[in-house]
Amino acid sequence: MLNDLRLIAESPFFRTSQRCSRFLEYSVQHYLSQKAAEELKERTIGIDVFGRSPDYDTSRDNVVRVTANDVRKRLAQYYASLSTPPRLVLELPPGTYVVLVRDSSDRGAESSSVPAPTVGVPVERDLPQAHTPAVHRHSVSPLLHWIASTVVLVAVVCGAGFWYLHERRSVLREIWAPLIGSPESVLVSIAEPLAYEPRSGSTIATGPTDPMVPLHDAFVGVGDAYAMSEITRFLTLSGKSWRLVAGNDVPSQDLRSGPVVLIGAHSNLWTKQLMSGLRYDFGSNNSVVDLSTGRVLAVLPGLTPDWHTPEDYAIVSRFCSQKTGQPVLIIGGLTNFGTEAAGEFLTSRSLLQMAVHDAPKGWQQMNFQFVLHTRMIGHTPEQPTVIASYFW
Repeated sequence: MLNDLRLIAESPFFRTSQRCSRFLEYSVQHYLSQKAAEELKERTIGIDVFGRSPDYDTSRDNVVRVTANDVRKRLAQYYASLSTPPRLVLELPPGTYVVLVRDSSDRGAESSSVPAPTVGVPVERDLPQAHTPAVHRHSVSPLLHWIASTVVLVAVVCGAGFWYLHERRSVLREIWAPLIGSPESVLVSIAEPLAYEPRSGSTIATGPTDPMVPLHDAFVGVGDAYAMSEITRFLTLSGKSWRLVAGNDVPSQDLRSGPVVLIGAHSNLWTKQLMSGLRYDFGSNNSVVDLSTGRVLAVLPGLTPDWHTPEDYAIVSRFCSQKTGQPVLIIGGLTNFGTEAAGEFLTSRSLLQMAVHDAPKGWQQMNFQFVLHTRMIGHTPEQPTVIASYFW
């Protein structure tokens, strides 16, 4: 099993996420130790895996739940990519943090766990035989069948209706309402960082010839791609149509045709233009500034040449643009990591609920900005926290 874990950790689905790799390894070790499933609590994982303090508030810090969902998604992607399924398959069933090891060669059972460790697998035990009177089975009339089926159907419909109304009032719906409520499809614009490569046959500039060739429309940042994936997934699940375009290829008339989501800060052509005049903006030297006071809210002084950083900041802005007349939602970080964290923020009900906890009455109809801060675990941003907000 440890060899299977090593292969999973070395796969492209887990190699880029130290947070998910550590979570999965911890869950597997718990499985192998044959400890009780009840011992693997959210708080225990938060303390042991993510370094949280023993008294941290799990209702406000959902790093364990978010990572567990990410692990489930990455495990599914990993096994889907294999041409031949392995004998042992690791699963993380919804609603638990205990890994389940399934023997894929056993076709006789839907989910057959490996014999030795039985932690986390419910077991049905034989009950002692009781002396009970025999039960005579009688046929049930079609009318009773119809009545029972109707009652069940009504219950399901009522439950679905209640769930739908609850979702309509959820903070996610309220945050996204101006865009989802528009009759037009949402234009999603992703940043295009400009890269260069040496000109063929030239290593030193000779005369006016530039030795470096710009590569337009060639790359997308990893953090921007993660944010785009989360946002487009949410739009799809909400039944909202959307179309994706590169930031440098968006004609100005498209910005006036419907709601817009801009992903990325410095490398998205339209982010700087549409954010112009808002209170929070990106300043020089990798900083976030409050233009109303001139105060620098955040800065990344230790940014390495390859843009790695132990922490990052991002700005999330939702407003009706005076330039386009359309609702606009912009997310961008000082680096790709901040943009990725902002994408998680905008699609997480629990994070948004915390963000609007002290918002002014009627904030749903207001424009707003949030300044976010996130710390890094390897190359993966932790869940972000709000360090400043403004509604108008």
